[in-house]
Amino acid sequence: MKDAKHVLQDLLKTASTELGIPLELSEENDCVITRADGKELVVGAEDGDETVWLFAPLFEVGANNREALFAWALQENVIQEHTRGAVIGIDTATDRFLLSHRVHVSILSGDRISQILSNLFELIDTISDVIAEKQIELAQGATSTSTTEDKAASQTHHGFA
Repeated sequence: MKDAKHVLQDLLKTASTELGIPLELSEENDCVITRADGKELVVGAEDGDETVWLFAPLFEVGANNREALFAWALQENVIQEHTRGAVIGIDTATDRFLLSHRVHVSILSGDRISQILSNLFELIDTISDVIAEKQIELAQGATSTSTTEDKAASQTHHGFA
């Protein structure tokens, strides 16, 4: 059996023809695919490995609601309500959440790689929407908590004045 890197090189050539865009492995053994909307998917494989890895940068975590976002990501990894087997992780170098998935080379074929890429871009859209909703929910929770705390402080202040 060929290793995943060589299989992926062949599959990317097929997908490139099907999709009408140039797809090939770089010297780093990966291929970055960028959609018109700027969302990226990176696919790659290592010499001698039997799996192809795929990941997509989702968003910068930042300082606001960090703990709640990490808790959400860990919960999502367990229940996989939205990730469909992919995993959400953190790239500590960029402080970005990533969506990551591995596929064994034995299940890959020319049309299968195109389907997997398409499914992962769809998954990126879904997860991005869920994260946006979660961030709004957390921001509103912070706002309502602040408002409640401000009201309580104001009432306490007025009560003692």
